[in-house]
Amino acid sequence: MFTKELLDKSSLLRKNWEDEVKRIVEKKADQKERWSTVSDLEIKRIYGPEDIKDMDFEKDIGYPGQFPYLRGNQATGYRGKYWT
Repeated sequence: MFTKELLDKSSLLRKNWEDEVKRIVEKKADQKERWSTVSDLEIKRIYGPEDIKDMDFEKDIGYPGQFPYLRGNQATGYRGKYWT
């Protein structure tokens, strides 16, 4: 889904960002040590291209209102109807 160049750049940007976050968290801890879904799946602090590099956009992600509904069941997303 992404070029190697973009993934490499994203990796470097993420590393720089993580270093900044680490400095901030050392001064003031996060509200929780671990964030998770109701199914206890860990939620990362941030997601980027490297998290979906092996995904097929059409099959795995798609557009709002279209299968596999990863981005909601309304084609207009949250703009048409809040919290759907």
